Amino acid sequence: MAKWERFEEDCLQYLRREYGSSRIQKTGGVNAQYADIMVVKPNGSFFIESKCPSAQCGQFVLMPNEQARRFEYSPLNQTPRFQATEAIISAMDSDFDRFANAGTAGQEIGISPPAAFDWVKQYYATKGVKYFISRSEKTGGYAIAPLDRLDHYFSIAAIYREKKSGSRNPSAKHIPLLKDLLSANGVSANIQTAGGKTEVESPARLDKAKMPHDSGITFYFRATRVADTYRTTILSNTRNSNVIFSIQLIAEQDESDLQRFEREVNS
Repeated sequence: MAKWERFEEDCLQYLRREYGSSRIQKTGGVNAQYADIMVVKPNGSFFIESKCPSAQCGQFVLMPNEQARRFEYSPLNQTPRFQATEAIISAMDSDFDRFANAGTAGQEIGISPPAAFDWVKQYYATKGVKYFISRSEKTGGYAIAPLDRLDHYFSIAAIYREKKSGSRNPSAKHIPLLKDLLSANGVSANIQTAGGKTEVESPARLDKAKMPHDSGITFYFRATRVADTYRTTILSNTRNSNVIFSIQLIAEQDESDLQRFEREVNS
């Protein structure tokens, strides 16, 4: 299990202990299109996003147009084009050569923290997120931050760099390929699929193993909390240049914000 997955599970269990397991549900996981945790309410549910003290916090693809010397919003983006997006593109257009050659090392985008937070707030609002939850590395205490108060709890940075696209869950057509691949590598295994996720149960040591298939796809295995069971995904072979936002927790819990959260949960 990855560090962020353990952290998300810790946040989930903390919220369940404090506010009741029946109303706090896990919803996100590896699919970034959905927020991590749902607070179930009869008069309107909402979501909580769990974030490690240092974490990425949203991204979108910009493609450099060398001929026009400007950056273009990729049609592959599933993120809406916010007003803050235009400010970021304008800043990058004004220094086109530096950003067009950012590569995998990346170049920091010199936009103001309010502009960067504006993008993050709008992005998570579209996902129904009302709060973030994080935990101090110094004290171990949890901090629940209202979305409109993120800039009180976190510092923020934006960078433009080339990166591989994220992993994805295998579809039904990939399962026979996975079976053949495991067999060809002498791995005895039981493959289980549920809720769009695939897990492999095997006595073999598969944690963090990468297995390329002749079709061009690569399967990746990560250990779960269940013994001899591995979450299986497909690694992407594509690279895009992304504007990536990162946050760092800088403040402890503000009591008035916690009271605000508790009122909303309990109302």
